[in-house]
Amino acid sequence: MTPFVIGVNHRTTPLPIREKLHVSDSRIPELLQTLLHRGYLDEGVLLSTCNRLELYGENSSNSFIGLQRFLSERAGLRLEDLEGCWYGYSEEGAVRHLFRVASGLDSMIFGEAEIQGQVRRAYEIARTHGATGAVTHRLFEKSLNAAKRVREMTHITTGKASIGSYAVDVAEKIFGGTLPSKKLLILGAGEIGRLVGRHFSARGVASIWVASRSRDRATTAAECIGAEAVTFEAIHRFLPECDIVIGSTKCPTILLHRDAADAALRKRHGNPIFFIDLSIPRNIDPSITGLPNAYLYHLDDLEKMAAKTIAGREAELSHCEAILSQKVSYFMRWLENISQEAKRQNSKKLCLLPAS
Repeated sequence: MTPFVIGVNHRTTPLPIREKLHVSDSRIPELLQTLLHRGYLDEGVLLSTCNRLELYGENSSNSFIGLQRFLSERAGLRLEDLEGCWYGYSEEGAVRHLFRVASGLDSMIFGEAEIQGQVRRAYEIARTHGATGAVTHRLFEKSLNAAKRVREMTHITTGKASIGSYAVDVAEKIFGGTLPSKKLLILGAGEIGRLVGRHFSARGVASIWVASRSRDRATTAAECIGAEAVTFEAIHRFLPECDIVIGSTKCPTILLHRDAADAALRKRHGNPIFFIDLSIPRNIDPSITGLPNAYLYHLDDLEKMAAKTIAGREAELSHCEAILSQKVSYFMRWLENISQEAKRQNSKKLCLLPAS
């Protein structure tokens, strides 16, 4: 039994390619079933977030190149377009990689907590749709247990550990000490939008609006952070009043175009708008960055900021790695035991076959 992982992430692959490879939660079950049906996997889990696409599986005859070509072509890319982007690990290397991912050690923001929930959701999607088996089931359960242990026994969550906290820091640099007088519009009523909204609310912004295609979802998210719910249709009416706009939906297309931003900025008479796009694929037109008084940041920009301020948590790295090494060893012993048991069972079956 051979666990493996292939993937790309924020370190190996630029944002424009990551957003093409991204798979929405609603598409994951179909993709996994296709991979199972075609024999690429015996069992598997697909983890697709803003910063990574990783396929975990079990198949003694897996072909990394075949899987890379399949996922590349699905995204409308040639395998050559991703040269140097893919990485792959098998056996203990794959186990260690997932344990580090779930613990936040491989994240853009070292030690960030959101990845643990994303790993759990990816596992639940695969399990619910019958894509997991004995190996991936135990692999993901143990990765989440290991992540919990790392958080309990170390200080990697000390200080800033989320994209939302860095987004607020950038806004404060742009607006100086006037953040409490600013108005914020969040495009998207999901988990990321709520998390970012809480950070801005804690810093005392004057008003927050949450926009969603679903009025009910917008209302629910707004209530969580003391905001007001609006519909996407009302975005252009609110935009000239906004000082900060956050893109955080799972919509696969641009929601805020350059023309709309330009029109809003003209009405603000020189007052800037800070745009930050946390979506994959991106929701805010990248060409907005060329407009006067428009400040546009995306995920990779925040990574550069975070890299300068995480030294304190990285000091805990050796402690984290020691905990994970022990957990990986436990898992590999379990894997060896069930592999030996499977061989014994196969031998018994062969012995029971009638002589020809």
